[in-house]
Amino acid sequence: MRNQILDVTKHGDTLNERLSHLHERMLESVPIVDRIGCAIYDAKEDMLKTFVNSTRQGVPISGYEIKLGDSFSLSDIALR
Repeated sequence: MRNQILDVTKHGDTLNERLSHLHERMLESVPIVDRIGCAIYDAKEDMLKTFVNSTRQGVPISGYEIKLGDSFSLSDIALR
């Protein structure tokens, strides 16, 4: 399984291309996933900032920022 994931991430030159390919592969098993995003967390500022995404429907997220403490759902995930 680990090798399959690594193989998927080798496709494309940019992080967006690699994530998009991974998203395509994921849709084969879980077709309901419309969007995948990756964010970095700045603990000093309590900020999540997106830096790469793959969006199949709707408007792609770009430069999205939110204080972790301002999002109930994301805070809940972070505490798990």
